[in-house]
Amino acid sequence: MGAAKSRLLFLYKVVDERSQMLYAVHMKRRYYHKIAGDIYQKRLEKGMSAGAVASALGISKAHYSYIESGQRRPSPTLAKKIGDYLGFDHMKFFEEEKNK
Repeated sequence: MGAAKSRLLFLYKVVDERSQMLYAVHMKRRYYHKIAGDIYQKRLEKGMSAGAVASALGISKAHYSYIESGQRRPSPTLAKKIGDYLGFDHMKFFEEEKNK
């Protein structure tokens, strides 16, 4: 019985750690989707297409679309370019990491 109980406790711990990790990933994705919404709004305010912004930034439309939809996070250099071009604080991409 001792080995079975020990194994059960081990499994509970693994499940708990996994659920905490999945929650952290979920929160990070939620945060990126919020930033993506901000980027999208800024682009619409400028009356530009995603392709036009991507071209101005020197990246592919697909890459820009991944960033704008929250599926990818830009490099610090690209984040600064996006922020400068669209007129918002590029550090928003990295605030979530600072708050940990």
